[in-house]
Amino acid sequence: MDFSSLKRQLNDEWLVMVKPHLHDKELYQKVKDIDGIISDFKEMDLAQILPSVDCLITDYSSIPFEYSLANPNGKMVFFCYDYEEYKKEVGIEEGFQYWAPGKIVKKQNELVSAIQAPSEEGFETFNQMWNEYAHGSAREQLLKWVKNVYDN
Repeated sequence: MDFSSLKRQLNDEWLVMVKPHLHDKELYQKVKDIDGIISDFKEMDLAQILPSVDCLITDYSSIPFEYSLANPNGKMVFFCYDYEEYKKEVGIEEGFQYWAPGKIVKKQNELVSAIQAPSEEGFETFNQMWNEYAHGSAREQLLKWVKNVYDN
């Protein structure tokens, strides 16, 4: 991905934030000095960032599961430029192209169009499929379970 070009194509309509995986020092070095791209989050974790992200761009990461819960009105775009190769080499969950909660694109111009397009779907079906037991009350459920186990 050419991040400088992406920022130019999106103009000032979008604030571009790039938060590479902690182990991806190469990507961080690539984006840290690009004018108009935020890449320093002062040790903020994803739970603090995701609720304010209007459009999540990801690949095969697990972040869609967290994002769909943290920002139920958000939008996702899957930038999978290496889809066929990744499918052969690593493997992709069966039916990904059908249940992914956002458009799957392979080229940067498709990515820009998908970002700028109105959101087409919500996360209800995705969350029913993948986040069935996530109701936002994990702490209370755990405490209830512990109390039940140790009181009996």
